[in-house]
Amino acid sequence: MTAKMSMKHNFSKQHIRTAAYFSKCAAEIESASIGTKISEDMCSQHRAYITGTILSSVAALESSINELYLEALDHNPHTLKGLDSVKLALLGQF
Repeated sequence: MTAKMSMKHNFSKQHIRTAAYFSKCAAEIESASIGTKISEDMCSQHRAYITGTILSSVAALESSINELYLEALDHNPHTLKGLDSVKLALLGQF
């Protein structure tokens, strides 16, 4: 008797949460510096948060596409309820 177990972790949600966090941090710097000149260090932090927001957003998009593809490859009828087996097979080819 053999048993097989597999587990997947989807990163798209984590990447989206990370992008939201970085965006919030950038917004806090912007709010705190209204009407004042910000330091070079604060400007670098702000730029880092904005860059992190963009890169995490792109990673989330790429991850969600890959996760959709893997669900189609697995022919998972629970997560892709609107697709019949022919459409799942077609999507899995890409």
